[in-house]
Amino acid sequence: MKEKFLPIGTVVLLKGGLKKIMITGLSSVSRDDSEKVYDYNGCIFPEGIMENVFSLFDAEQIEEVLYMGTMLYISSCISQYLCLYWLHTADSQ
Repeated sequence: MKEKFLPIGTVVLLKGGLKKIMITGLSSVSRDDSEKVYDYNGCIFPEGIMENVFSLFDAEQIEEVLYMGTMLYISSCISQYLCLYWLHTADSQ
């Protein structure tokens, strides 16, 4: 279970990746597999959001954090909520 989510705006390099990824969302579901919830979604950096080009990935896939996004109060609240939600979900299974 995640203890803390990286803030939106954080730029990472994924293991085996060639392009930098900027985190644009948390707890995302794939269109292909609605059962799998990924920790993050993101776009390539610095190109930004492009039609049908995005990444879904988990914390374990992050090799390096290149830039830490700003943790605003609302981001902190969302991160805490998601951590508590996943803790409760894991306990009920």
